[in-house]
Amino acid sequence: MTVIRPNAISGITSLTAQGDAINFFKSDGTSGGLEIGGARINATGISTFTTIKVGTAQTLDASGINVTGVITATSFKGDGSTLTGVAATSNISTNAIVNSGFSTFSGGVSVTSGGVNVTGIVTATSFSGSGANLTGVAATSNISTNAIVNSGITTVAAGSASVPSISPTGDTDTGIFFPSADTIAIAEGGAEAARIDSSGRLLLGTSSARSNFFNGSDSTQIQLEGTTSTNSSVSVVSNRNDAGCPFFILGKSRGTSAGSATVVASGDKIGEISFQAADGTELVEAALIKAEVDGTPGANDMPGRLIFSTTADGAASPTEAMRINNQRELLIGTTTRTANGGVLQVSNGITFPATQSACSDANTLDDYEEGNWTPLIAFGGGVVGQSYSVQVGGYTKIGRLVMFQCRVTFSNKGTSTGQATLRTLPFNPSVSSNTNGGASLAYVSNGSANFGAASRYAVDVGSTSIVFRYASGGGSTDMANTDFNNNTDIIVIGQYIID
Repeated sequence: MTVIRPNAISGITSLTAQGDAINFFKSDGTSGGLEIGGARINATGISTFTTIKVGTAQTLDASGINVTGVITATSFKGDGSTLTGVAATSNISTNAIVNSGFSTFSGGVSVTSGGVNVTGIVTATSFSGSGANLTGVAATSNISTNAIVNSGITTVAAGSASVPSISPTGDTDTGIFFPSADTIAIAEGGAEAARIDSSGRLLLGTSSARSNFFNGSDSTQIQLEGTTSTNSSVSVVSNRNDAGCPFFILGKSRGTSAGSATVVASGDKIGEISFQAADGTELVEAALIKAEVDGTPGANDMPGRLIFSTTADGAASPTEAMRINNQRELLIGTTTRTANGGVLQVSNGITFPATQSACSDANTLDDYEEGNWTPLIAFGGGVVGQSYSVQVGGYTKIGRLVMFQCRVTFSNKGTSTGQATLRTLPFNPSVSSNTNGGASLAYVSNGSANFGAASRYAVDVGSTSIVFRYASGGGSTDMANTDFNNNTDIIVIGQYIID
């Protein structure tokens, strides 16, 4: 060890220690201090000073260096774990950086223990980490370990369908974004799935609200659009182990605010289901089902009617086709019921199919038909040389019953002879009924006296004709060609059953 004992040293620009340090001692051999007016000490190792006086600073004991000015250094070394005596109001403490203003760090801040306490505002472009170990954050704070809780306003970027501004971890193309002012949208897989527009309308499958309903005059608050049956359909399913089911309610009150129960009046519309199709420019109503109040309502008393309407070819709006009133009467083609009328009331008749669809139920009407037929009179089955001046007939068929009438006027009865029969009936009589039917003479002119003898005309089982008969000796006798003349005129009415 080299020992230098001068009272003063000048002109030395550096001291190099042969060991780990340069030590200074007093004349009595005890540790001493070093006073430096303006020069610096450069040491290649580590120098240990019991006390140092720098400028106007006072030296302390072995506990450290006390500086009344500012210490500027490119770095400080050590973890600071043994620092003591730093007041709570100082800028640097042993456990944290406490800042009442703004601190700027170009390389970042790394804290291995303790924390960073800021009484002002922390501004950062991002925060990283799961936050799982955060502690001591009050429930009313803006950041908790599991969520961002804000009692004020949180502002995010507008985002887009491909990059929504709010999305879950690992799924950045699904979430919420804000495509325009007063509009909220939901993205799924990078494509818009739904939005609430600036008018409060819920749009599904479209980003633009449709306003061309009812010939281009109206819009709706909830709209679903799609290009297939699947993505343009709605289903409501109830799964329950009882007789209950889901329901869809269309309601009406005469109130002017939400939640009102102001009573309605007779004739008020309760709800409508409108069927509309595009005409190339707008949607036009093709059919309509609506419910109306059908009478004066009261407490737990709401008479109603259902009205079914269709749009005629060439028309732009529907007209009523039928209704079910509060009497449960079905009115077709009319809006006015007949008092004490039947449950079915029509204005233009009922049409049955041309070919009867027979039903075995005795209480079911399965056919109705009206028409004309051409009668003829045969003698012994022959019609040789006959001619008529009048040959007309009509019939009404209800179910299996045929009612008929005819008029036949000969201009020449011909040369055939034998039993007289009325032929070419509009329907073939039953082959199984024991009472096929019969006929009666309504009018006769230029016939034999037998026509006045209580004539009986029978439709026999399995026959396709009516046999002319007259009363004779308690029975009946067949009439023949001799009972007719070339100008005989008769009218016959009757009925029979068919299979």
